[in-house]
Amino acid sequence: MKIIDVGITLQKVTDAGASSTNSIMIGDSGDAQAPLHISGSNKLITTTSLLLEDSDQNDLFKILNSGVLYTAYPSQLGTMVISDDDISTTLGTGSVIIGLGATSGSTFTDVTGSHTIVGYKAAADMNGTSGDRFLTAIGYRAGEASSNGNSTYVGAYAGSGSIATSNVNRQERNAFFGAYSGQEYVGAWSVGIGTTAGYKSAGDGNVFVGVQAGALMGASDSLSSHNVVIGYSAGVSATSTHTDGVTHNTIIGDQSVYDAAIGNGNTILGSH
Repeated sequence: MKIIDVGITLQKVTDAGASSTNSIMIGDSGDAQAPLHISGSNKLITTTSLLLEDSDQNDLFKILNSGVLYTAYPSQLGTMVISDDDISTTLGTGSVIIGLGATSGSTFTDVTGSHTIVGYKAAADMNGTSGDRFLTAIGYRAGEASSNGNSTYVGAYAGSGSIATSNVNRQERNAFFGAYSGQEYVGAWSVGIGTTAGYKSAGDGNVFVGVQAGALMGASDSLSSHNVVIGYSAGVSATSTHTDGVTHNTIIGDQSVYDAAIGNGNTILGSH
């Protein structure tokens, strides 16, 4: 193998290839079809075609003949990043970060974590805490400004918080699927499925299924825990007649308990 001094002009590079002022071929004697054209040594899918290492011979970037791409950083082995921003050095092992501004301004404190973050500003400005090991945020601004990992957010703005009010300091271990689902949600161990399901709600251990299901539920008293809410706009803006908030209710039906005050431990079936 010939070592090429980067100070030598391209015209002088002739190791098994042709060169010109604007292009270079490596590994073949044909004409370059791009500014940098690299031809593999064989057709075996396990053979490395392109390799970039640091000064300690740690692989940073590698492409096999199979087309598989590997990217790694010594302290973040297996992490793949495609972004326009500097990425946190504590993303852990096996993370995938894709998107303009994804994780920008975020703080991840657990280097043993493994995250999947895809989308414009997904998980950006996130305030991480110890134990943030498994965050999945997929979608435009999904998980942005949320304050805890170990959650799953899928959809535009899903699980995103509010930077101005910082009112998501208890958000953890939630799963929200759908645009705006769980946006500015304050609480933990809750599930929301549907556009705006659980939007700006508060509480722990809730299940919201349906478009707008549970939106603004318990927002006035900052508590709506252990409820099951199913149906279009079911439980929207529901409040409690008790001091401990809207808790232990099962609400099923189109717009059931919409903007209404209820007690605790109820089972309510039917629309409106």
